[in-house]
Amino acid sequence: MVLFLVNTFPSLERPKDGAFNLRAAKQLSNSVKLKIIHLRAWHPKRKFIDTYQIDGLDISVFSFPLLPNSSPRILGLQLLIYKNIFLMTFRKKLKNIELIHSVGASFSGVVGSYVAKKLIKKHIAQCIGSDINFSLPKLTNSLGIKGWENNVDYFGCNSNELAEAIKKLYSAANTKVVYRGVDLQEFKFNQQKFLDPREKIYLLFLGGLSYRSETSFGRNLKGGITVLKAWKLVIDQNPELNDRVELLYGGPETSVELLENKLETNNLNLYSIKAIGQLSKEEVKLFMQKAHIVLVPSMAEGLPNIAMEAGASGCVIIATDVGGTHEVVVDGYNGKLIQAGDINQLIAVIKSIIENRGELKVMGQNSRKLMEDKFDKKQFSQDYISLYNTILNKY
Repeated sequence: MVLFLVNTFPSLERPKDGAFNLRAAKQLSNSVKLKIIHLRAWHPKRKFIDTYQIDGLDISVFSFPLLPNSSPRILGLQLLIYKNIFLMTFRKKLKNIELIHSVGASFSGVVGSYVAKKLIKKHIAQCIGSDINFSLPKLTNSLGIKGWENNVDYFGCNSNELAEAIKKLYSAANTKVVYRGVDLQEFKFNQQKFLDPREKIYLLFLGGLSYRSETSFGRNLKGGITVLKAWKLVIDQNPELNDRVELLYGGPETSVELLENKLETNNLNLYSIKAIGQLSKEEVKLFMQKAHIVLVPSMAEGLPNIAMEAGASGCVIIATDVGGTHEVVVDGYNGKLIQAGDINQLIAVIKSIIENRGELKVMGQNSRKLMEDKFDKKQFSQDYISLYNTILNKY
């Protein structure tokens, strides 16, 4: 039995959270017996211990008070208490597990390492990018966290860049690159959108404007502010484009009021922007079918899932060359790579692609082919099952 330990997962009150962890759990459960535990911060409306089902999976929930605090010392102390209470609560229920697979190194990974140490179990810590890029470098010497990497048999990485970052942080670490991949049956290539030259060109951004206090980028971690500034200048300098293009702007915290505030306008239509909010999985697929170009201008990344979904949908991708993004976006082949935060470069690339509409279909076809060749989601579970067997010496 494998303990699948996550701190982000769909729940009854937040069904849109952790979609990729749900998909991973469903894939892995087809080959191994999983015990899924969702680690959460407690609040008065949430039980300390709970269970629920989603898509046929049984989920156990452990919640314990965690106070938001930017101090590494306080965060480390809270994690020390959290992981001890967690093990006291679940020790008997975990006696039959063979291996721990934690997702998100800076929280679930630390808890997983403690369990691995105390119960003498093998441990894979799957990293997602933000944990290695932002959280752990600040916390690695904190009480409750220091030395956690010593109880990780392998770090699972979603890109080669992330594997290198882990090696810089923990030189003795064993790493394995396993792409999360994309469901090629769910995200299909809609070639029809490229056929009518009179059709508007739709650009899609789904990174949102959530404020990320753990970084120095604030609301711009996913490049949402960069997009708005660049797009405003594109339309101001080229008003004739207003009838030819439309920016579909979505993700967390993308209300019309906030977008108008950032653009300093009271009418998004003046800039051919449609606020689409935070989308469900089904809505993401529909908008990918409609979009010609997907913008992924993040300031930092592991390997952006949105880029893989865009590629599978046959979209041209404009992205920043950060993290492992260049493994999904090959400059000039299926999209364009720019420098993070470079508004002028983003403007130039957007204008160039719009003005050379004939290239969209070819680059869209290239996007789909690259996903088929390297990023089929089926490979994810196969690679992790193989790693499980290697660690447990089953083969």
